[in-house]
Amino acid sequence: MADPLARDDEIDVYYLLSSTTLDPDAVTTATGIVPTEVHRLGEGASVAPRGTHYWKENRWEVKSNPSMSLELDDHVRWVLAQLEPGWETLASLGRQHDASLQCVIDTAESTGPAMWFDHDVVTRLAELHASIDIDYYSFRAGSSDDQD
Repeated sequence: MADPLARDDEIDVYYLLSSTTLDPDAVTTATGIVPTEVHRLGEGASVAPRGTHYWKENRWEVKSNPSMSLELDDHVRWVLAQLEPGWETLASLGRQHDASLQCVIDTAESTGPAMWFDHDVVTRLAELHASIDIDYYSFRAGSSDDQD
């Protein structure tokens, strides 16, 4: 029997550095950080059922693990900790390219997890010249995809 207190929420947080002129391999070399994902301009990725999606920019990403916690703050702090070894380089690159903290929250409940950013987190993101993007989805509960 399913745990009635278990939640189906999923949180995915990632730092994204992107632009048409960004060299993802150079970012990895300069920072010493191995990215979770890298995408290159024009590279195709299969996206069923809509066909192939082609990246319109180069991307370098460090992602949290969606199953690590149901707290947004835990994910954000984990990602920021992964960036520490290359912080100064990433701060410089954030001035030259698009830097952002992407937060994707998918919940089966109408309330979902708490969302906030402590002052120290906002300060650190400002050092990276990173914007904050929050995508909040609450469509799993009762959706037409939930058929048994």
